[in-house]
Amino acid sequence: MVVNEAGRLVGIVTAGVTRAEALALMPPRSLRHLPVVDAAGCLVDLVLLDDLRHYRTALGALDGVTVFREAAWARSNYWMPAVLLDPRRCPDVRALIRALNADGIQARPVWHPLHRQPPFRGARTGPIAVADRLWDRGMLLPCSVGITAEERQAVIEALTARLV
Repeated sequence: MVVNEAGRLVGIVTAGVTRAEALALMPPRSLRHLPVVDAAGCLVDLVLLDDLRHYRTALGALDGVTVFREAAWARSNYWMPAVLLDPRRCPDVRALIRALNADGIQARPVWHPLHRQPPFRGARTGPIAVADRLWDRGMLLPCSVGITAEERQAVIEALTARLV
């Protein structure tokens, strides 16, 4: 449930609503953050319109940088803004993450695939090329309910400056 300063209900989004549907509700109501609740009314997510738009607009046109988007056949929760980096622009994603962290930018690798973690290393698996590629080439960008436009811009400038 979303209530404005006057206490008036301006929107409600449940977990069954797609991210695209939630994002479409936000601009007409001048909402920057939109809580997503489950059937019991418990918070399960928070849509951060500015984070998604800002990174997508600023980084989407950069050669060798692919901003994650929802596939036509899938539903993403877009919980963390992420990018895939072409090896020609970024030969070593982990080195880039370390450099950004040294600059005060809290970039992180995407989640470590299960089949690469110690308890599962000996487990039999089929081809898992997509997970490996995401791990090798993916990076999570800073996001927060409290992140400012200036902070997002600093992320973009630091990332852009460090790409070859």
